[in-house]
Amino acid sequence: MVEASQEVELAFRVGGPLVELNATEGERVEAGAVLARIDPRDFENRRSQTASSLESAEAELKAMRAGARPEDLREMEAAVASAQSLVTQAEADFKRSERLLAENAVAQRTFDTARTSRDQARAALQQAQAQLEKGRSGARPEDIEATEANIRRLCAQTQEAEDALSDTNMMAPFSGLVARRYVENHQTVSAGQPIVKLQNKDTVDVVVHIPEHDLPKAPRRADDMVDTGNVRVVFDNFPGQEFPVVVKEFQTEADPDTQTYELRLSVTPPDTVLIAPGMTASVRVVRGTGGLSGTFTAPSEAVFQTPDGAAAVWVIDPNTKRVSVRSVEVGDIRGGRVEVRQGVTAGEVIAATGVHYLREGMEVRAMTGGSDAQ
Repeated sequence: MVEASQEVELAFRVGGPLVELNATEGERVEAGAVLARIDPRDFENRRSQTASSLESAEAELKAMRAGARPEDLREMEAAVASAQSLVTQAEADFKRSERLLAENAVAQRTFDTARTSRDQARAALQQAQAQLEKGRSGARPEDIEATEANIRRLCAQTQEAEDALSDTNMMAPFSGLVARRYVENHQTVSAGQPIVKLQNKDTVDVVVHIPEHDLPKAPRRADDMVDTGNVRVVFDNFPGQEFPVVVKEFQTEADPDTQTYELRLSVTPPDTVLIAPGMTASVRVVRGTGGLSGTFTAPSEAVFQTPDGAAAVWVIDPNTKRVSVRSVEVGDIRGGRVEVRQGVTAGEVIAATGVHYLREGMEVRAMTGGSDAQ
């Protein structure tokens, strides 16, 4: 079965109304092309607000580290003197109101107003004195640390606002075809909602499910094939045309349902041929004809793996007709036969079929066809 080598459903990381949708089903797009865009106004305003707050905080920190200027100190001193004068006047007014209240010469409200004015004047003086002290000694370390922490927080918020604004543009991660469009322009979309499906069809994958008994014949890695020209794929829609392939992936664990192993081959069809996902194909692996000169070969079905991963065959005792397992060293596989380099000698008889059903010491006899074959 043919599958796209790359396929992805694209979605925004932010939500909002679409103002641009350039994706047309079946259209080819290049990597980096803008496929869709969300209205950026709210995200631009958020970025401006955070950037402004960050600038203010950085200016405040700069002033705290530099300390007060001489002219600022003179203004603070003048503010303290003015506040001291107001306190003196407010104290005098309070004492006079207090004396008159004792003589019942003023109302209680007048006395309360004088007391409030005195307290406010004292508070203003304390604040002016604190500002002057701060200007003379500079900002406290804890105040500087607090401002620095605020700047780090605002930097993070500014970066988040920049990222959110950038995320209002959806760009193609690779060149390919728009396989499907899920929304329409001017529609309000949410974060994570699929917008378009993009497929890379410059290269397609042919997925083959190999049964266990054919596993020794299959190319499992690119370096398994001395000549990559020995592997060809034929598509049902293009009979008679063979296309070269490259081994992309091979699953060494069998599918639990089908007990087959998935082999994924990569095919780059010419521009004149349209190979689309969903098409069917046949894969042909040619390993040569006949055995290798000067070596012993056996049917590939005769060789199996022991629990410890070693290659083995069942050797049949010519007298007892019973089988025993024998570890062997194997080489290349060609034309459905495997090279046996060590483990057996010429003239020995091995089991060629049903090797996964045999057990040590089991009695067998040669298949002659018919119902009595065992």
